[in-house]
Amino acid sequence: MTEQEDATFLRRRNRFRQLGHGEEEANELAYKMLVRDREQVDLRICLECKGMVENLCHFIKDKSKKPTQQAIFILQRCDHFQLKGKQ
Repeated sequence: MTEQEDATFLRRRNRFRQLGHGEEEANELAYKMLVRDREQVDLRICLECKGMVENLCHFIKDKSKKPTQQAIFILQRCDHFQLKGKQ
């Protein structure tokens, strides 16, 4: 693991821990994201999307136009995904 990968892994793991994930789960998810980055796979988690606000997806709404989709912490493809920080 490079220094940059290690720093990214630790940052992600610590963020997952702050969000209430257990140590093992946080490590596993951060590692899966590391492998995803290395292999340049187009899978994402909700936390990386700019539509995710206060643990709800503001891109997926119910019939009354209210966001109801909770953050999902698995790597997935989403038609609504927009990377945070990108224009």
